[in-house]
Amino acid sequence: MKIPTQNSINSTNDIEIETKKPKIIFAADLFLSIVFIFILAGIISSAIVFYAYITLNQIDTPKERRINLESKQFSSPPVFTPTPIPTPLTIDISSYKISILNGSTSAGAAAKVKELLETKGFNVPHIANATRKDLEKTLIRSKNTVPQEVLEKIKIFLSNLYTLIEGETLDDTYEFDVEITVGNIKIPTPTPTLSIGQ
Repeated sequence: MKIPTQNSINSTNDIEIETKKPKIIFAADLFLSIVFIFILAGIISSAIVFYAYITLNQIDTPKERRINLESKQFSSPPVFTPTPIPTPLTIDISSYKISILNGSTSAGAAAKVKELLETKGFNVPHIANATRKDLEKTLIRSKNTVPQEVLEKIKIFLSNLYTLIEGETLDDTYEFDVEITVGNIKIPTPTPTLSIGQ
């Protein structure tokens, strides 16, 4: 039986260490191989996504752009003329003179309508009594030169209080542009209410 010497023990440990080294190298190679495969897969998937993006969005590459430019016949660029946007008419409602006549049974009705219209910007230089005092509806007459927008504004302000009708056109020689003959105020019709217990 041979007793191992110090040199023989060292050589045995060297052998064991040498047998372990290839296992460590193999694990490192396996790790590097996996990392390389992931990097390669990332590059390939990025290329596929980029190709799909270009294809779906039809983006020209520089080479395709050069070919497209060479094949096109250039002419003058199209001229775009902007379509004018219609602007709302700004009508000066104070430039139209309004005469208000009281044809209702209420005293001072013409003055009340004058006050209402003047607070809205209308020019009402004349109020008087009408020849009739029993009108149920308010009559609005105007010259042909008065824009429909002016009449519509008058109707908006008076329609809550009066039943409105339009009359004949005023003569061009008439002193005022619009004539309003005030009728009786609308009497609101009561809404029936249902009471419980009757």
